[in-house]
Amino acid sequence: MPPLRAAQLEDLVTGAEKPPEKTIDVVVDGKTVKQPNPAYTNWVIRDQAVLGYLLASLTRETMLHVARCPTSAEVWSLLSDLYASQSRARSVNTRIALATTKKNHLSVSDYYAKMCTYADELAASGAPLRDDELVAYILAGLNEDFNPVFTAVVARVDPIKPSELYSQLLSFEHHTNLQANSSTGGPSSAMSASRGRGPGAGRAPAGYDRGRGRGRGGSSNRVVALVTHPDQNVRFVVSLGIVPRLAGTGTMKMMPLNSALRL
Repeated sequence: MPPLRAAQLEDLVTGAEKPPEKTIDVVVDGKTVKQPNPAYTNWVIRDQAVLGYLLASLTRETMLHVARCPTSAEVWSLLSDLYASQSRARSVNTRIALATTKKNHLSVSDYYAKMCTYADELAASGAPLRDDELVAYILAGLNEDFNPVFTAVVARVDPIKPSELYSQLLSFEHHTNLQANSSTGGPSSAMSASRGRGPGAGRAPAGYDRGRGRGRGGSSNRVVALVTHPDQNVRFVVSLGIVPRLAGTGTMKMMPLNSALRL
């Protein structure tokens, strides 16, 4: 319809512009004769152009219903009757969806987009919503967590637009999420814990003993081998796990770690 309005052809499809007479009376040599009406010829040209535009925009199944209509007004009238009942049913179903849709687990962005989609469907069916109606539907589907926003909107003297309501809902959601993160130990709390207040903070990983390598525990009383090199008279402490690799290196004596370190 917008292209037809722009071309000032809307009256043709609605039937507001009636076709002129096909012929007119013209006096020729003192006699009245009938001649083709130029206005009718012009009307036919315009009407057939609109008719071609309408037929080109229809699906094959729909075109079967209007293929024999000679004028654009007849095509438009038949299509209106054909889709009137479907549009009414669609409008009713969409309003029911608006009234029953709840935010629940949806984010504010997803919930608002869903409600606006329903509003667009109503507009397409010829029954657009007013702003206050859409706002009422959106408020009705909010969780009880958004009661402060609901109360503030209802208490307003001037009506609120859907876009403004959306901004307030987004701000409230963001603020609520920040509070939840701070009270339950969000990312900032977890980072602080890993830097010194969490379990095991300030200690070496399990299985390490004061930088001396991976072992079987952290006790200083675990048994180790004290190896004495026969040539250089050097003593060094090794874990029992590598004793077999030092076989033949020198003398070995088993003792607790703390005793070996005092030698």
